[in-house]
Amino acid sequence: MRKLVLFDLDNTLLPFHSYWEKANVEIFNSSSLTKNLNYESFINLYRKYDKELWELHLQQLISLDELRQQRLIKT
Repeated sequence: MRKLVLFDLDNTLLPFHSYWEKANVEIFNSSSLTKNLNYESFINLYRKYDKELWELHLQQLISLDELRQQRLIKT
């Protein structure tokens, strides 16, 4: 059996962002915690905090784990 590890860092081979978005919408709408919430409102907040927290992480003010935790807590 052949195995392959594929890195597509610039999304030229696979449209990662559209797959990510589709999967998130499906999970969001099927979860009992979020199915009655508005996805667009959620994702707008998520992206806002994601951007802010990545800036803090790049400045080495927070760790990657803190970024991941705070992004969901704030959203």
